[in-house]
Amino acid sequence: MNAEAETELGRRMSIVAELEVERARVKWGGSPSLDRLMYNGKAKKSLPLPNKASMINRMLLKKLDVKDIAECIQTSKQAVGQIVSKYNLPRSEV
Repeated sequence: MNAEAETELGRRMSIVAELEVERARVKWGGSPSLDRLMYNGKAKKSLPLPNKASMINRMLLKKLDVKDIAECIQTSKQAVGQIVSKYNLPRSEV
């Protein structure tokens, strides 16, 4: 088996594994990891950004990583990650 065939086989196996994980998640009571808009049938209202989240958003748009942002605002990487997931950051500036 040559390198190209192995690469293609690995790609196919990963696709099958992702499908199986999704089936198991739904079978055992988890929600599908589909796009939430398609799954719920409605758009999630975006929360207004408080000052700290707005600052983190601007830093993310300037391509800073979470570790650097946490150091700048003197908080933990976990807190920054929670804000990023809660407010769906980075958002485009409007």
